[in-house]
Amino acid sequence: MAFAQNDDVIVHCESKPPQSDVKQSAHSVDWQSTKKSVSERNSHMFNNSDMSDICFTWEGSDKILYAHKYVLGTSSAVFHAMFYGDLAEKNSVVHLSDTDEKSLEEFLRFLYTDECNLTTDNIISVLYLSKKYIVPSLTEKCVNNLKCSIEAENVMSILEQATHFDESKLEMSCWKFIESNTKQAVVSTDFDNISQKTLASLLSRNDLDIVEVELFRAVLKWSDFQCSKKDMESDFQCSKKDMESDFQCSKKDIEATRESRRSVIGDAIYDLRFLAMNEKEFAQNVATSGLLTAEEMIPIYNKFNGIDSPDLKWKLSEKRSINNKIGSSDVHPLFQKYKCHEKGFYDYVCRKPEEESGRKSKNKTKKYTATRA
Repeated sequence: MAFAQNDDVIVHCESKPPQSDVKQSAHSVDWQSTKKSVSERNSHMFNNSDMSDICFTWEGSDKILYAHKYVLGTSSAVFHAMFYGDLAEKNSVVHLSDTDEKSLEEFLRFLYTDECNLTTDNIISVLYLSKKYIVPSLTEKCVNNLKCSIEAENVMSILEQATHFDESKLEMSCWKFIESNTKQAVVSTDFDNISQKTLASLLSRNDLDIVEVELFRAVLKWSDFQCSKKDMESDFQCSKKDMESDFQCSKKDIEATRESRRSVIGDAIYDLRFLAMNEKEFAQNVATSGLLTAEEMIPIYNKFNGIDSPDLKWKLSEKRSINNKIGSSDVHPLFQKYKCHEKGFYDYVCRKPEEESGRKSKNKTKKYTATRA
């Protein structure tokens, strides 16, 4: 519309956007009315630049994850101190060098929604972030997820992480599984990567479902792998110039010798139960491995033949077995008093009191051969 006034032309223009644009604009402006709960509204704000006052970056990427200090501060005491404490973070960008995109994304998703997508690839990193920023509910979720995923192939790596993060309940679940599935666990790839501390803890246990000769083979394989790792580390540390000027650099590479094996195994070697093997198993496996010296093996051979020696360093002869656990408070007290050599005795005497009370008296008086402990 236009009209003239004092020879000037004044033009008034009026336009209307397309109907579809109006709907889109209304939706973006009034998204709140479409969310029926606090949870839905928080979910909408996850990684949303709208009202964002902080964002995160990480190594190896120029991507950004948007966040909101209020949400982070109400979810984590660490974030609260970072953003609202006396030494509050002034920058609007926080760079994290100890995480990756997927792990950080799922960590932040949990703070906004109480949900996250845990996978075998990110769960340890998410657990780490939950510990770092003190989010116990996420830690619990990660731990429960790991408990449910325990199997022979991964139990050793989960045990290592449980120890590292000081998660005693998860650690206990791992040991319980290992005790009943020792043979499968020690032949897994993850077993070769356990720490010396974990190996020592394993060898100190009575309650393992494995014969000693198989356990020894696994320990020997573990020690060879650890030696090869140190060998590679030594190679990496020796520069080309060093090797050219000093031939001894290559000569000092660690090989799977007796000394190197004994070094990585440490004092845990004395928890191996060579006397739980028979003489043939010892001769074919231990004696040929080179792990023990002749002076150490002679007293063991003497013991096999009934001759005691003050020089004997390995005196444990009891075979490891999950049945060694029998005698705990949840089984029949008779088994704590007797050691039975009759097959079926455990099934009989290890009934709990309430199970035994309903059985016929003739079953209670059934005789088994037993000896006092």
